[in-house]
Amino acid sequence: MATADGTWFCYMVRCKDDSLYIGIAKDPDERIKRHNWGVGPGFTEKRRPVTLIWSQCCGSSEAAR
Repeated sequence: MATADGTWFCYMVRCKDDSLYIGIAKDPDERIKRHNWGVGPGFTEKRRPVTLIWSQCCGSSEAAR
């Protein structure tokens, strides 16, 4: 899902315990892999595996936030 122009996405994952986490990334698919490897916030690290349930292209990192 990565774009060549550096476009940012807002994304949402569902954790193993059914909690939700929202983040931003240039490549949501790669970011989900990293969440599932335990790289990133402690919130998702303790609730793996996570599944991408939504993402939206937002343009800039500011817009994604």
